[in-house]
Amino acid sequence: MEIMGLFPHPISRLDLSDEVNNEIIVKSINELSQDISEEEAAKYWDCKLITSYNNDAINIEFAKRNKLFIETVEKYVNEFMMLVGWYEPGHPNKITSMWFNKYVEGHHFQEAHNHAGHEVCAIYYATPDLTPTLFLNPNHQSYHCNYEPKEITIFTDRCYQSMAQPGTLVIFPGYLQHSVPYIRNDHTQFDLIKNRITIAMNFGKFRKSLLTKADE
Repeated sequence: MEIMGLFPHPISRLDLSDEVNNEIIVKSINELSQDISEEEAAKYWDCKLITSYNNDAINIEFAKRNKLFIETVEKYVNEFMMLVGWYEPGHPNKITSMWFNKYVEGHHFQEAHNHAGHEVCAIYYATPDLTPTLFLNPNHQSYHCNYEPKEITIFTDRCYQSMAQPGTLVIFPGYLQHSVPYIRNDHTQFDLIKNRITIAMNFGKFRKSLLTKADE
């Protein structure tokens, strides 16, 4: 019997280490995050972190300091769109919004969510961490949760794990649910003391880009 895997969900993971300066990116985030309180994140999520989400002034300043990073990410996102077949000639995708997340000591968690208002999104990992990002199988809730599969296949696998490595960029559709699982210190042998730093980005064709805002 032939089993066809129809209508796959595209995701790409690539290494930008040779093209961007990760040390400058981390330095920028550490400097720009000094005046952000943990309470800001509570307006949007149930996790503990320092975030620049919805802080236009800080995100524009980050873009000014890291223009090469922004341009490099946009280049690969448009390559992704072309390979998938979502690229619209004459209308390249640009970063329309971005923010950094700096997870606090011993609490590397973020609840499952998506960026459904955006065609494509990306996550950049600025620091190493053994807590993965989980990309959840969109088909899981439809039928996979009704039984315990005896064998994990491409059809029954609940999620894809993306491990945090500095310089890594993951590109994915905005509808794809993703989360950072909560792992307590006493349940793991690895160190959760270091801050976990990531950059989240949304892309669009027709909205004003972040670099345009930075140049104004």
